[in-house]
Amino acid sequence: MSQAAVVLDEEELAEIERLVTGGLYLSAYRRAEAFGPLKHWTGARGRVLACRLARYLGAPRLSLWHVLKAWREAPDNPLVRYFYGVTVLSEAGPYEAFLFLKEHRELRNADEEDLACWYALHGQVFGLLRDFERAEQWLDRALETKADLPWVHVVRSSVLEYEDRADEALEAVDRALQLQPWNRPAVQSKAHLLTLLDRDNEAFEFLTAAAEQIECAELYWQISLIHLERDDYSAANRAIEQYAAMSPLMERAVRGDYFNYRAYLAYLLGDD
Repeated sequence: MSQAAVVLDEEELAEIERLVTGGLYLSAYRRAEAFGPLKHWTGARGRVLACRLARYLGAPRLSLWHVLKAWREAPDNPLVRYFYGVTVLSEAGPYEAFLFLKEHRELRNADEEDLACWYALHGQVFGLLRDFERAEQWLDRALETKADLPWVHVVRSSVLEYEDRADEALEAVDRALQLQPWNRPAVQSKAHLLTLLDRDNEAFEFLTAAAEQIECAELYWQISLIHLERDDYSAANRAIEQYAAMSPLMERAVRGDYFNYRAYLAYLLGDD
């Protein structure tokens, strides 16, 4: 017998969105489980939320499936159109994303947050295409629309990094963290930039502190790799075990990467 579709009301969606935006993916998952498996969530907003949640619980295929379904079902929904554009960028690259944005330039009936994200996506795409003048123009529009949205500052940081302006990129991501302490994308961006600036110890300390504040498996993979670079294989192993514990929906491909890495650590530790 097939599983019934899961339809969440606005209040239920808002509560889970609040947890996801706060980087509390496990807490959001526990709350979401009460309504039914993510696979069966429906509706434009429900599918986008399931996409966001699955992505950080070890299920990138499920995440992609939801955003593709959402696009087929509600291509004019502003939230769906934005997330589909993000997916085109991540899956097909900046040129295909540019063509998508060129075809779907307008975002009708969008609120300030969705509109700012849409403009920031344009900025990110033009930045990756090395058209920094137009990238800055779009990012300025995003900031004019909603300057207190952390994601806009994270994207601006990325574009500054593309221009080899790492110090300014760090300033931009720090602005995002001022707006929302422990914002998950800003945390990962800052750790990356600190490493780029040869501030590895600071990056490690920052990631470790962040892992105590948010529930994000990817942080533990980053922490494990730093331990590996320091030849602390036992600590690397403990961190990657924590990664698995925070990935309850781990799919086959992700599981394969995880076990390959665990096997490598076991070899380094001399385990049988």
